[in-house]
Amino acid sequence: MNPRMESDAQAPAAPRSRRLHDLARAVLALFTGHPPEVRNRIKFVLLSPIYDVFYRLVPIDPHREIARRLPPGTRRVLDLCTGTALVPAVLAERAEMFVVGLDLSPEMLAMGRAKLTRAGRLEAALVRADAGRLPFRDGSFDAVTVSFGLHELPTAVRERAAHEAARVLRHGGTLVVADLDRPPRLGWLVDAYLRIGEPAHAREATGDGLARLLRAAGFAVEREGPRGAVPMQVLVARPGARSGAGPGL
Repeated sequence: MNPRMESDAQAPAAPRSRRLHDLARAVLALFTGHPPEVRNRIKFVLLSPIYDVFYRLVPIDPHREIARRLPPGTRRVLDLCTGTALVPAVLAERAEMFVVGLDLSPEMLAMGRAKLTRAGRLEAALVRADAGRLPFRDGSFDAVTVSFGLHELPTAVRERAAHEAARVLRHGGTLVVADLDRPPRLGWLVDAYLRIGEPAHAREATGDGLARLLRAAGFAVEREGPRGAVPMQVLVARPGARSGAGPGL
């Protein structure tokens, strides 16, 4: 046989073999959690149709909690781990504010784009990218926000995301984070959820875990811990500013 013909005949086998190899790796990652990004991606593919419904049912509104903590004069905001764009949908109600939502899940972003289009939120844009490798120049934003997203990120990605948030904030900018935490009442429910519904690295974000993370990235942090049965902490952080202890929620 002509060597070229033989090479052409074997060519389709190579891509098929690679696809099978990639599928096998994805299945292995799903069951083992290594790397955790694959399991997270599958989780949010499944959750995307009910994500917004969940936040209409639970007695917390982290998105407006974040919005009310943004300082006056905030114009350009980056929302990390934006999901279905719940934070951009709230912030874009303010005509003076332009919001960029960033997420790795195309399924979540598709729902977010549809939502923003229906609501006529022209002051928002959604970008698919890694929170640990932001495609923006230094000092591009007045504020960075994250709603219940940092606990989802693998430890190394979470650390990179904190440093990247500091990088893209302008001088005097603000980072506002709302995330899961164990409340004083009914904390056992959060413990059970973390064991069943989240990877092990999610527990690193509870308590003072996120505050320590942000301080290590050069932020001064005010943390408002959870009260009662509300499983939410809120952190307001500024690069290089003076740290303080904030009031409870």
